[in-house]
Amino acid sequence: MAAAGPCFLKLGQWAATRPDLFSEATCEQLSALHDNCPEHSFAETKRIILESFGYPIELIFAEFDEVPVASGTIAQVYRARTFDGQEVAVKVSHPHIVRKVEADLRLLHGFASMIQILPRMKYMAFKESIEQFALTMIAQLDFRYEARNMRRFARNFEHDDSVNFAMPISPDLISNNVLVETYQQGIPLKKFLRSDDLSENHDLRGKIAKIGIDAYLRMLLIHNFVHADLHPGNILVQLEDTEAGTKLNITLLDCGLVTELSDEDSNNFVELFVTLVEGDARRGAELMIDRARMVDKRISSGVQPKPTRTPLPHRDVKGKQQRVDDDIGEHVDETEAQRLAWREAFIDDVSKALSLEYENISDIQVSRVMRELFSAARHYGVQIEPNFATLVVGTAVLEGVGRQLNPRLSLLEAALPVLLRR
Repeated sequence: MAAAGPCFLKLGQWAATRPDLFSEATCEQLSALHDNCPEHSFAETKRIILESFGYPIELIFAEFDEVPVASGTIAQVYRARTFDGQEVAVKVSHPHIVRKVEADLRLLHGFASMIQILPRMKYMAFKESIEQFALTMIAQLDFRYEARNMRRFARNFEHDDSVNFAMPISPDLISNNVLVETYQQGIPLKKFLRSDDLSENHDLRGKIAKIGIDAYLRMLLIHNFVHADLHPGNILVQLEDTEAGTKLNITLLDCGLVTELSDEDSNNFVELFVTLVEGDARRGAELMIDRARMVDKRISSGVQPKPTRTPLPHRDVKGKQQRVDDDIGEHVDETEAQRLAWREAFIDDVSKALSLEYENISDIQVSRVMRELFSAARHYGVQIEPNFATLVVGTAVLEGVGRQLNPRLSLLEAALPVLLRR
């Protein structure tokens, strides 16, 4: 896949964040694609900048490092300096990226149309998910959207100096395939994750985790405008010695990929999140069915096909069937009883995943709960809103990073004060 083209490489990276469509093992394999992004030549970079701004590099920048500091699926980033002495980062798209992506997307749409014919794939929303992926790709191809995202994030966090974002330096230095932004100094978050000695910088690690988790939860639960690519490579840590002590803040990079839910989906997501905090497992399961895009006919229409894989532990569909029959009596036909039985079976499985069988809330790992939840959704054919699934995965990823920094961190505990601000 890494050699197939930019769109397929990005598709693999995106698929790694969709456990509602693919197994956990598949997602882990695909996540390795984040480290395999090719570079293009400096000659191509000079050509693209000239075509974008009408001037050669030498007339725009006093200094320009020819070796990129980073390369991604869509673009690569250089370090430069303007004539007024400002250090900047210059993001340049890969040559002919639009044409390559459009060709890849045509192939993907054709593949999605064919695979959607398969009965099981209907409930996995593969075609709809590919369409969402296409919109995501197209938006990332135009850096003017990323510049707007930067400004919006800056407005959302204007009263919080502990969270920063790179910003465009001038409207005249923004085009669809070149973006000149402030160069952010800092220590990559990865450095704080590599130490085997958890006691090293213990307090500092805890503060970093708190700032990062709190920022993400505000994006998620208050702003409804979420940075959707917050892996450790896109987070910098800045430390500044002051008279009052060491000042700590973080900078979030690469704002091209964001997630924003509709008002209805946002309220649904928050409601599900609240069920986790309150420990209302059954309500969480019912929310998944009632707010799902599509539900397998085992749950919605009463038809009861054979399970598509080995039943999850403790599932007793036949027993639930009998109990439902006994409860509803002879006035409800067998088909309706089957539908209710499968609904109860799904709710039972999801309830087990969401059940808070812990001594206290700080013991709950959202990522583990969500893995079980997605496993049940795939099995029963409950179609989850694609952006909803992306946010859930982003939340689990941030929880994992936070617990590496501070093993005692509790995402649900951190969410309580944020939820009170709504």
